[in-house]
Amino acid sequence: MKIIIYVADLNRESNPFYKYLSLKELGRKLGYKVIGLSHTPSYIPGIKDLPLYVRFMEKIGFPLDIVNINKELILYVKKYNPNI
Repeated sequence: MKIIIYVADLNRESNPFYKYLSLKELGRKLGYKVIGLSHTPSYIPGIKDLPLYVRFMEKIGFPLDIVNINKELILYVKKYNPNI
């Protein structure tokens, strides 16, 4: 089976989450397994916001990897050997 690793903001409120669902459905029809990795922690705007320093760093153009997505992505690539 061919494998796609999709890295994006996978919070339910984000557009990339719905693109991920569509890609997963399309992949199922075409024989691909789609694995989603979120580079953004789960939060609910107004209730559980990102910390101020994280928002500040994103605003000035230096986003922080607070969920260690780089390490997680390397582990997934080694484990699954994805096609994309």
